[in-house]
Amino acid sequence: MEKAKYAHFRWEKRENQRYYEVLVDRDLFGWELTRLWGRMGTALGQVVRRPIESFEAGLNQIQLIDKQRKSRGYIKALSRGNID
Repeated sequence: MEKAKYAHFRWEKRENQRYYEVLVDRDLFGWELTRLWGRMGTALGQVVRRPIESFEAGLNQIQLIDKQRKSRGYIKALSRGNID
């Protein structure tokens, strides 16, 4: 039996207490890329969900997001999932 595929990444910027998260997961309708961002320690923030073609397409998007977050001073704080 194949393991369920998923990916979860989180970047943080400690100077201004900001975070940015990305998840790739499968729901009833197919693959989905979920982006969350906001200020640490509050309930405020934003969530955007977008359908994607495949798990691999989601990983490609995460690579682009990783470059963008690093260029803005964020540090990767979490990386988990079956990302082989």
